[in-house]
Amino acid sequence: MDWEITDTVGLRVNYAFQASEDKKSGEPIANTPQKQFYLNPYWAFLPNWSLDAQIKWIGDRKRAQGDSRDSIDDYALVGMTLRRKNVSKHWDLALAVRNLLDHDVREPAGTAILDDYPMPGRSIYAEVKCHY
Repeated sequence: MDWEITDTVGLRVNYAFQASEDKKSGEPIANTPQKQFYLNPYWAFLPNWSLDAQIKWIGDRKRAQGDSRDSIDDYALVGMTLRRKNVSKHWDLALAVRNLLDHDVREPAGTAILDDYPMPGRSIYAEVKCHY
């Protein structure tokens, strides 16, 4: 869904649900999220300036059959992006923070990696874009 609430405020939302299973065993496909939710409120607060947040939630992932490790934790990530368009004739700038709350997020790995794959902690990104 993409909803323009006003000329300067909007909201993007999506939700995904999957219930995939192995046809032979009938077991759920390992490590895939059954539920995903994304929320992206945005605000154009001045001409050429905008601020938006991104909230992503991943949930309900099952381990492979026979994998005795603890369940895979659900997680939510929050990010924010400040943008300035037309800084000069052909240039845009952005500053973004990902995993703003610095959560310990793990993505599933095979049994050889005991504590799964660690994802980046709080990270700051700068973007310079030239368009013509």
